[in-house]
Amino acid sequence: MSSGSGQDAEGSRIQAVERFHRVQFRTQRDFQVWCDRVMEFTTALRELLPDRPGLRPVIFVPVHFASGQPIFAYVSPGIRALAADIADGATVDQATISAGDLPAGLKMLFGEGVDAGEYVKRHL
Repeated sequence: MSSGSGQDAEGSRIQAVERFHRVQFRTQRDFQVWCDRVMEFTTALRELLPDRPGLRPVIFVPVHFASGQPIFAYVSPGIRALAADIADGATVDQATISAGDLPAGLKMLFGEGVDAGEYVKRHL
C-alpha cells in the first residue's frame, strides 16, 4: 500500500488519509444538498480541524452516477460525525474501507492535494 505525502502551509509533511466511511444517498437531490452543506461546514471549520492523517477532513464524490443507482460518497473519519449530522436522506457506514478500495470514478470534493494524488496513482 502506498502512502503519499506532501507539505502543508508551514512546510510540515502530511500523509494521505488511508481510511474512509461510505455515505449512501437515496436521491441525486439528497446528494447535492449534502455536498453543499458539508462543504459549507467543512470550509468554515477548516482552521479548527486537526491536521493529522486520520482526522483531516477528506471527501470523495462520484464524477457521474447512473439514474436509479445508489449514489456513494466517501469521507475520512475526521469528517464522519459532521457528514452524519447533516446527512438527511443519507446513511453513513460505521465501518471504514481502505483508500486502496475506493472505487474508480471519484473526484475529491474536499481535502489536500496529497489525497487526490494518491487516489489518482491508485486508479491509473
